[in-house]
Amino acid sequence: MSAIHSIWGIAGRTAIVTGTGGKIGARIAGRLLEAGCKVALLERSPERAQKFHPQLAEQGPVHAEIMDVSDPTAWRAVMPRIQQALGEPTLLANNAAGKMYREVTAIDAAEAIQSLQTNLLASFYAVREMTPFWKRAGSGAVVTTSSIHAIRGYGKYSLYAAAKGGLEAATRDWALEFGSMGIRFNVVSPGNMDTYVDVDAWLAKKVAPEHHDEFRRRFGTPSRPGYQNWQPLRVVGNEEHIADAALFLLSERARFITGHTLVVDGGAILVMGYDKPREAQAKQEETEMKEWVQAHAPHN
Repeated sequence: MSAIHSIWGIAGRTAIVTGTGGKIGARIAGRLLEAGCKVALLERSPERAQKFHPQLAEQGPVHAEIMDVSDPTAWRAVMPRIQQALGEPTLLANNAAGKMYREVTAIDAAEAIQSLQTNLLASFYAVREMTPFWKRAGSGAVVTTSSIHAIRGYGKYSLYAAAKGGLEAATRDWALEFGSMGIRFNVVSPGNMDTYVDVDAWLAKKVAPEHHDEFRRRFGTPSRPGYQNWQPLRVVGNEEHIADAALFLLSERARFITGHTLVVDGGAILVMGYDKPREAQAKQEETEMKEWVQAHAPHN
């Protein structure tokens, strides 16, 4: 066993990670592979899976499935395949999610139900199907990705915020229900993350190719000018920050931590909505970036 593997104490264990077609889910899976785990990759979109699954397969033992985690029957069907391919899973990273930014009156009942299925009930289905494995193993750990939307309101994210708040409440309850079995449940709650934009695709559409490197030097990513001003640390969050926190909570290093929500936001929750100078600076930098992009747009 390598020194890195021994640090975390989970080498050889089987983990399930959902939403591995996104940057955060893929990086959580990657960090678990680095810690010596075998990892099941669950992603609904074949196109998104193709972005990350081949690289993850090069890092270590994985089993990839194209699966809708909001479907309880899919969970029942996939568990035997994971067990056969990688062994009995005891670690779980509930990460799959889908934001919805819309006024309440613009959301119909079917959309509301689907949003709650993906953002809330999918984690319930996962925990239910993992329970037999935990009972046999007598140990296990879960980390669920929430959001600071569960802590403060932003407006027009009501369903997403409700689901994330529900996940945090369920995590505390699961920590009590499963504690005597030695199963730990925790949450990592990201703040403003620079993980939602495909920067290469954005640059290809907005900026002439000869200016791509200059944009990266000046602005980094499209999100940074606005986001960094809301973080006291003056750093924009990314998938590495969340994956490091998730690995810690899943590892034996966190063996005495359960029912906890770890907010990973660079301190943003401390100042958002209350710091006028930061707000003014953010708007100024956003305006500067927009003007620069307009001046360096692709030639038609």
